[in-house]
Amino acid sequence: MIHLVTGKGGVGKSTLAAALAWRLAAQGRRTLLVELGERSYFRHVFHSDLDGHDAQINSKLTLARWEGEAVLREYLLHLLKIERMVKLFFDNKVMRALVQAAPALKELALMGKVTSGPRHIGPSLPYDELVVDAYATGHFRALWRAPIGLAEAIPFGPMGEQSRSIVRVLKDAELTKIYVAMIPEDLPVTEGLELARDIQAELDQKPEILFN
Repeated sequence: MIHLVTGKGGVGKSTLAAALAWRLAAQGRRTLLVELGERSYFRHVFHSDLDGHDAQINSKLTLARWEGEAVLREYLLHLLKIERMVKLFFDNKVMRALVQAAPALKELALMGKVTSGPRHIGPSLPYDELVVDAYATGHFRALWRAPIGLAEAIPFGPMGEQSRSIVRVLKDAELTKIYVAMIPEDLPVTEGLELARDIQAELDQKPEILFN
C-alpha cells in the first residue's frame, strides 16, 4: 500500500508520516518511509545519514530520501542499462536545459518511483508499505497533476502509457491512500479542505484528514 501524506507547511505532516510508518512497522509490516526533496528532516529525527543511501531504522522500518533529478537518473539507467549513456544525457547542455525547464519531468519521475511497485516498473521495492512524506499542498498538486497532464497531452507512446499507469495507481484506493494533515487553525483547515476537495475531484479519492 502507498500512503501519501501532505498538508500545509508547518502543520506537522512529516511527524505524522513518521508516526504512521512507525505504527505500520510495529505491526510487523516491512515499511519504507520516504521524504521527497533535497533537504532531510528525518535524518535529525532518526539520527541517520541519508546522503545517497537508505537507512535501516529497525528490522521493519527503512528510511530514504528521493530527489527528482536523482530519481530521473535512476529510471533512465534502469531503461538504458548503460551508465555512460545516462551521464552523456545529463552532461548534454540541451538535455540539462530541458530537464531544468520542464519540472514536470522530475515530478513524473518521482510519481513513477512511488507507484513503481504496483506497476512492476523499475527496480523492485521489497516493502509491504510505502509511506511518503510528500510535498506541501501547492507542490503536492503539481506532483499528482504531472502524470495527469502528460497522460492527456500524449495519447500514444511509452511516456503517455507510463503516465496513465501512474494515474491508475493513484486513483485505486486499494493501492493508494492519501492523508491531508491539518492543525485547528483557520488557514491550515481552509487550505487543507480545498486540497482534499481537489484530490477527490481529480483522483476520485476521498483523503483521510489528520489533525495534529
